[in-house]
Amino acid sequence: MLVQLPTPYPDELLYSVIARYARYHALAFKRVQVALFGRVEPPRVALPMSLGELATRTAATWGRSADEIAIELTLFPYYGCWAGAKRSGNCLELMRSGRGSAFRSIGATTPSSMPRHDLMFCPECRSIDLSTYRETYWRRCHQLPGVLVCAEHECHLARGESRTQAHRYFDATDHTHTVASSRLRASEPDTLALIAIARRSRDILHGNPPDWVGDDFHFAYSTRLADAGFSGAKSRDVIADIGSAFEKYVGEAPLRYFLRGVEDKGHWIREILGRRKEKTCHPLRHILFQLFLETFPSTPSRDVRFAAGPWKCPNKYFQHEDLFPIKGALSKARRDGVRSVSARCSCGMRFTFSRCDESDPRLPVIRTVRSFAPTWAGEINRMKASGISVLVICKQMKLPFNAVKHLSKEEVSQDWLRERQADLRKRWSKCLMEAPNRSWAYAHSKNRSLYRDLKTFDRKWIESNRPMRGRPACLTKNEWRLRDNEYSKLLRNTVRALRKDMVGGSLSANRIISAANLKPWLYRKLDCLPKCRRLLAPILRSRRRKM
Repeated sequence: MLVQLPTPYPDELLYSVIARYARYHALAFKRVQVALFGRVEPPRVALPMSLGELATRTAATWGRSADEIAIELTLFPYYGCWAGAKRSGNCLELMRSGRGSAFRSIGATTPSSMPRHDLMFCPECRSIDLSTYRETYWRRCHQLPGVLVCAEHECHLARGESRTQAHRYFDATDHTHTVASSRLRASEPDTLALIAIARRSRDILHGNPPDWVGDDFHFAYSTRLADAGFSGAKSRDVIADIGSAFEKYVGEAPLRYFLRGVEDKGHWIREILGRRKEKTCHPLRHILFQLFLETFPSTPSRDVRFAAGPWKCPNKYFQHEDLFPIKGALSKARRDGVRSVSARCSCGMRFTFSRCDESDPRLPVIRTVRSFAPTWAGEINRMKASGISVLVICKQMKLPFNAVKHLSKEEVSQDWLRERQADLRKRWSKCLMEAPNRSWAYAHSKNRSLYRDLKTFDRKWIESNRPMRGRPACLTKNEWRLRDNEYSKLLRNTVRALRKDMVGGSLSANRIISAANLKPWLYRKLDCLPKCRRLLAPILRSRRRKM
């Protein structure tokens, strides 16, 4: 069934478009919902559902896809700004299908992040609409959490004669009234902050986010705090100081009402500065925190204030798959107060740095090289083979003469990284075989340098094969087969040793497993370990007969 919805006005909500459609045709609301969504879909202002069905039924008139409807006619761009690509994609999928909770998927389920109960409007925008279109509508930028004023006219928003929780659509023309416009005064408290919040929220909603937005906003926040004098922004005392300074900036009502949780000093500030992807903060908190940081004088410095990565690799003779291959670094303060960072990259480069590039704050400027990457030797040999002299190579690569002569003597294989990774994996597998129960923690404690090399040169392999804490590892058939061979040999040798020392009585499966230093969960996994099951089956049958 095709539906001809009216053309949306600038910045109009999908909720408002449907309300105007119902008023034009004088239709019952359940009939409107079934015609648009194929079922009775509760009215939602912020993140409506079943947009895939709506896009199909309005394709002839609108020609918009479900994603275009979500971006142009809902509040999705606002809530998905700092949610990350994965969460935003899941939210869009739920909005298309209509199954699940879009707010829960995007991480906006706290009381301060839920949508308003009342629809808001600007009295001046309403009078302009009535004179231009002879009707008015609900604007998206007026329904955002924390927005109390109109960003265009700088006047207070008024409440409409409706509530968004009702199971019907309220048209703005019928449910708004003439209100005297109350413009903000410069003498009123928090006037500038309210206007700044409204304009920043509107820009984010319309796809014009500030420079703070991006996958690297944690780094931008920490850098700005360091420039403002809050060095060591991850420590508990510094976060408490940041929370106290932020409370002074926020002040009293009305801003404090929209920022619940500020009373717990540093609780959500620690989350907004952290890197845990499963933790998300409401966009209003991001906006307020950015406005708070912008109150400090901007004195950017390229000196490294903290060693928290990830960083880009300055080795231009190696193609990294990851944009930020240097995940961790060690730092210490020198006598002159400058922080020196020691970094190690998967390309084999080891160096120290104290500053970053002026054009890219994530690109370290090498101070001293502790170990050159093998690709440097390969590049030097390639340039020498093409007839370039050593002095010219020194000038082009900015290396001393002795370093170039030393590197030119090294023979570098083209697949040196794969060979190194294969050797590290082989040595680690041998360590796991020697560890009791193939314990990663035990192998790590006995071979810390090997594990560190693996994290440096083969991080993806170590993360994909490392068992998750608190959960049983999901092993493949080949891994179960290897364990079965290993455990069966261990159990067979243990049985022989116990029978030699045993004078009388019988062996129990419990005694055999504990003597072999294996875990009791072996009983539950005998279906995956056929050799161990065959070895223990006679003992288990004899125990059942005695019982």
